Amino acid sequence: MSFYREQLSEYLSKLTIKEDRVLDVGGAANPVKNQVKKYNVKEYMILDNKAEQDLSEEWHIPDIVWNIDLDISKCYELENYKNYFDQIYMLEVMEYLKNPYQAFKNIYTLLKPRGIFIFSAPFIYPLHSPKEIDYTRYTKSKIISLLDDTGFTLLNLYPRMAKNPQLLKEFFIKEGMHMAKGEDHGIIGWIGEAIK
Repeated sequence: MSFYREQLSEYLSKLTIKEDRVLDVGGAANPVKNQVKKYNVKEYMILDNKAEQDLSEEWHIPDIVWNIDLDISKCYELENYKNYFDQIYMLEVMEYLKNPYQAFKNIYTLLKPRGIFIFSAPFIYPLHSPKEIDYTRYTKSKIISLLDDTGFTLLNLYPRMAKNPQLLKEFFIKEGMHMAKGEDHGIIGWIGEAIK
């Protein structure tokens, strides 16, 4: 397991999920319910587009097969789930989104008022499989903008750090890249919590 992944696993291992309804977006390869400290949920659903089905050692059949970044009004399976979920997780999915704004709007629509959205996003990460749909990396500013533009309030944004941040900084310097002053250049990704 990569150090990048270890940081997400550590975050999840401290969570207690005690909700009526939880949606796990992209969770068919690694369901969030199997990664948390305590789990007590009445209704747990997985929404996944099956893009990683052939890459997964242990695949869980999604309840809804769909791309979260498509127009939600075109997915009849989700019609009855507006303002429905207490929590929505979207972990290790954001790099695959063609339209992250639409995905965040959809998640906002599916969450109950005061519902919680927990997500992860890469900032510095190599191209990975399925590489044909590995599209995007996210700055802190972009994440905040996506949340603001779709109606969410950011609760927490935790940086995922490089194992050796100094090595990363040295790489930027040797490549002649201009680094913003006052920023931590060892950040390689994010774990976020937002509320509707």
